[in-house]
Amino acid sequence: MSGDFERDGYRFVDVPGQLDPEWMTNAVLSSYWGGRLGREQVRESLENARLFGLLDQQGHQVGMARVVTDGTRFAWLSDVIIAEDLRGRGLGQWMLGLIFGSAGLRRVDRWLLATGDGHDLYRRFGFVSTDVDGKFMVRTVGSPGSMSVE
Repeated sequence: MSGDFERDGYRFVDVPGQLDPEWMTNAVLSSYWGGRLGREQVRESLENARLFGLLDQQGHQVGMARVVTDGTRFAWLSDVIIAEDLRGRGLGQWMLGLIFGSAGLRRVDRWLLATGDGHDLYRRFGFVSTDVDGKFMVRTVGSPGSMSVE
């Protein structure tokens, strides 16, 4: 994709130089899953993944997601975060749709994630739970219920 998309005053970016590493690090460390991680560990995880973000009209980062992938058969979606005061506005769904349709990822046929929340959001894109407590979810492109992003 390597381009910008705008909606309601927010801009989707997939160019690492336009993203704020400090905001992303703090967002992960403040999440329910990030409290056990060290700052350097989070920074390394960001450096070794494809990063996506949302910026507001002032250019401040307000959302993010991280993807680890081989670009064809497998992708791990992680650290999907929208600023708390902006949740419930559809920004997460918009961002995920752009991620799934982005260059280098649209051909990936197996997506995995682990989550303690957001199940309904992920189900909209065809993710299904793979374990009893629903923490692990998988999306197989072309499976019944998967949302087309093209």
